[in-house]
Amino acid sequence: MTLVMRGSVNLPEKVLKKNIKILAPDDDFESSIRLRSKHHFKKIPVVMKQAGM
Repeated sequence: MTLVMRGSVNLPEKVLKKNIKILAPDDDFESSIRLRSKHHFKKIPVVMKQAGM
């Protein structure tokens, strides 16, 4: 059995962005609205800072 893939395949280096926008859990609501508005995002990841970063 041979599998044939049709269409385009997104390679990781094409999908990953260098300037990722994130919010911290303690960021205020207004800053999240400004960020979403400026970059036309529907969703933004909320990321907690790890120890040692």
